[in-house]
Amino acid sequence: MIAGLKDKWNSHHCHLPGRPGTGGTLSGEHGIGLLKAPFLKAELGDDGLAVMGGIKRTLDPGNILNPGKVFPGPV
Repeated sequence: MIAGLKDKWNSHHCHLPGRPGTGGTLSGEHGIGLLKAPFLKAELGDDGLAVMGGIKRTLDPGNILNPGKVFPGPV
């Protein structure tokens, strides 16, 4: 995780609608952002991440659009 982001998340997560147990979601109209990316697996699970990885591979087969931003390494 990028240095400092975990502390930032810990201090601000109580204000986010997607925090666990609230019925919200981490996602927004412009994606989840780097701050919330580490928590995506907790929300979507392995199957959900696999679907997202499949969509990324289909729409960006050359992995040139933000490589490594949400999915580290090749998707």
